Amino acid sequence: VPKHTSKSPISIIVASHRLGSHVVSTCIPSHPIPSHPIHPHCTASHPTMKIGPIILLVQLITIPQIKCYIIPQTFRLFHITNSQSNTKRHQVLTPLSSEPSASSSSTPSGGKRKTRTTPKRKTSDISLLKKRSNDLLRLTQLPEVTSQTHPPKIKINKRNFNWLIDAWAFSGHPDAAQYALSLLQRMESHPLITPDVRSYTKVINALSRSRLPTAGDKAEEILERMNELSSGANPSAKPNTYTYTGVIEAWSNSGRGVEGAQRAEALSKKMVALSQEKGEDVKPTARSFNAVISAWAKSRGAEDSAQRAEDTLEIMEELYARGDNPDVKPNVFNYNAVMSAWSNSGEGASAADHIEGIFERMKDLYEKGDEGLKPTSASYNTVISAWAKVGNAARAEELLWEMENEFERTGDKTVEPNLKTFNSVINAWAKSRDVNAAYRAEQILTNMTSISATNPSLTPDVTSFSTVINAWARSHNYAKADRARNILRQMQLSPIKPNTIIFNSVMNACAFTVGDEAEQSRAMEIAHETYMELEDSPYGTPDEITFGTFLKVCSNQMPDNESRQRVVHLVFKKCCNGGMVGDLVLQQVKVLADDNLFWTLMDTHVNHKNRKDVTIADLPREWTCHIRRRRSH
Repeated sequence: VPKHTSKSPISIIVASHRLGSHVVSTCIPSHPIPSHPIHPHCTASHPTMKIGPIILLVQLITIPQIKCYIIPQTFRLFHITNSQSNTKRHQVLTPLSSEPSASSSSTPSGGKRKTRTTPKRKTSDISLLKKRSNDLLRLTQLPEVTSQTHPPKIKINKRNFNWLIDAWAFSGHPDAAQYALSLLQRMESHPLITPDVRSYTKVINALSRSRLPTAGDKAEEILERMNELSSGANPSAKPNTYTYTGVIEAWSNSGRGVEGAQRAEALSKKMVALSQEKGEDVKPTARSFNAVISAWAKSRGAEDSAQRAEDTLEIMEELYARGDNPDVKPNVFNYNAVMSAWSNSGEGASAADHIEGIFERMKDLYEKGDEGLKPTSASYNTVISAWAKVGNAARAEELLWEMENEFERTGDKTVEPNLKTFNSVINAWAKSRDVNAAYRAEQILTNMTSISATNPSLTPDVTSFSTVINAWARSHNYAKADRARNILRQMQLSPIKPNTIIFNSVMNACAFTVGDEAEQSRAMEIAHETYMELEDSPYGTPDEITFGTFLKVCSNQMPDNESRQRVVHLVFKKCCNGGMVGDLVLQQVKVLADDNLFWTLMDTHVNHKNRKDVTIADLPREWTCHIRRRRSH
């Protein structure tokens, strides 16, 4: 560091490095100034500045410019002089710059220093990513390379290609996979650049994240090409664990159902075989097996998909028990994925039993000391949802309070019941045939409202309210129309406002009210009031379900007389004017209207002799236009 005199201008370097949620700023003046703040990690007399684990070497000179030997990407550089009021902000260097970069920068001793430049999150500036990719592809066209007279602004090397491919993989852009493939193809055709295993694996990763139907095919084609190249012209392209895992995930994410699961499973078995051969850098991991399990969980077309997922978990347990591959140790995500596979199997009570068994096995291993198998909220939610599907509400609620007690005992948020947990239990009661089901569902809703005073994340949502209303609609309890409307009133006082579905659910409770004449009359009154509220509501408008359900109320709660015929006539005309005549409306009109009214309503638009033969297709377009438009969306 050159010595400075008191007459030299003051040059200051400011480096900001984000550490977690904190920003550390450090200033180094060119000579000590008592009034200038100095960070405790650095001294003005030493040219080395430390910020956490990163060391930044700077050369302080007597002119206002500042030269940095190492400029990590996570730093932003500024310089200020004592005679200038303006502050210049230097652009952060990227790996594509021809200036010293993060992964290969000269130190004063002439050595090289490497830092990770792989993007860890989606690239936000897609236009810049496209520009740099297109620039690199243009510059590496053979005629342009041979005719170039000036050095390119972008370094043409493997590192920059790899960085761009990885950036595309994490970008989330629909064209990401195609850009990654184009960059790889250019690397393969360029005489001075040879792609290695990292290059190919990054492209496979881009394909996996694309979730394209062809992702598995293309990823496996690249894997086969890597095997061919590594045994001959390009040994650096030899596939490793990450490569195979990426191909398995590409098949798992391709949406190809059983075919994708079968290919993922086959590649997983190949990884197991390769792991037993000498000289192979391939071994199965919990992540690769989880991709296979996930593939089977998503392939609902196979009768044994859930069992195949569970078989994969058992293979993991056997391999781990051998003791030669700790990376294959099953974790909570693997167990959750298998339970999810059974949940998606559609096997009803049998699936619920399997899920409960896997869950208890996981809990038992955790209690024996396996910290990696502690059940999480996702684990509990899967079991609760399984019992909800078969109407075992008592077991579902028991698991909910088990979660609540565990959370209160330990304070561990990974097991805290969430909105999905409570809604699943409410749904379990709504589907059960217990005589007290509606009361239990409403009680859980009340508990949620109480807890949400201190935990807003548990504020009941539309699903919570509508499911409780449906629980009352399915019940055989007295005054269920009033109870359903009371839930609507609670919702109107809550932060969540009712939509059309909620109003329709209340009317559905009215439609299936049973009791004496007074009870039926009360249900009809509530249905009419609910319909009028919906018409005036800022949160929704009547739809075809509204009109169909209201006609169902008329069918069940009004005697068959002239008054009912007039109501049917008015409702149907209103429905026609709104273009809301759907299947439910037409079905109810066929049931309610006498022959004279029915053919009057159909006017001259329908020529069938039998009302049973009339379908939506026979009706005028303007009567059904809004139904069809909504369905087309």
